Amino acid sequence: MGARAGSLSLVLASGQVQRVLVEAGSMLVVCEGALRVRFPFASLAERLVALEAPLAAEEACCLEAGGWIELLALEAAEVLILSPENTSLWRRLGRYLERSLARAEGDEVSSSCLGPTA
Repeated sequence: MGARAGSLSLVLASGQVQRVLVEAGSMLVVCEGALRVRFPFASLAERLVALEAPLAAEEACCLEAGGWIELLALEAAEVLILSPENTSLWRRLGRYLERSLARAEGDEVSSSCLGPTA
């Protein structure tokens, strides 16, 4: 799978490490496999700490801060990184589907539970 406009698709072999520069607000989606994401260093109680999170197939992670991240494939993995523009589109589409399903089931949908629309 090749790169799309506003997104980056990566196929990683087991044990492979890939460093990627991401924009703040990007979305990381694991299509297949499992990996560990290492985020940029963060300051915690006056110390620099390395934050990391494991992600398995069909899991996603919103990258609130931009910078270099490191992807370590725990097994063969396919990863999609969506830019902030695409992330916004997917969020709006998700909210639209959520409203449509709620209406179809006859439930009332309050705008406060859906968050911002932009």
